Amino acid sequence: MIKINFHINEVCNYCCKYCFRDKSIFTIKGIYKQVLDNLKESGLVEVVNIVGGEPTYNKELLLEILNYCKQIGLKTTIVTNGLRLARDNEFLQEVCKYVECIGVSIDSFDTNINLQLGRHDRNNDTLTYQDVKLLNETIEYALSGKQIQPIIRSPL
Repeated sequence: MIKINFHINEVCNYCCKYCFRDKSIFTIKGIYKQVLDNLKESGLVEVVNIVGGEPTYNKELLLEILNYCKQIGLKTTIVTNGLRLARDNEFLQEVCKYVECIGVSIDSFDTNINLQLGRHDRNNDTLTYQDVKLLNETIEYALSGKQIQPIIRSPL
């Protein structure tokens, strides 16, 4: 069995200078069920790693896709910049109901470095060490009934 990366959009709340995304408004909204059904029917895919752009950019779409994966028996993980999950605990708790693991993309805990790299939203909000520490604690608690790899085990 393999794990696939499933790009659900190309939009992002960050402005990373090195990002490969084409900054278009592409979304998988209209066809994701057909794509996921095909992956499941192939018998080759067990885990869907949901990525973007930024997969948390559209909360409703992400939760819809996570729920559908669960319905058809596909395990899910996500890779995110973490900012929206760090700022919306209710959303984080909802995501944790569906995923096996949450990966957070981090380049630095230094705000100035993140600002230079473009790893910030329109309000120059960046993910801090405290944010990641709280995310980790929340995720570990929310997923305590599952076997999960926390997003960070010790300070960097």
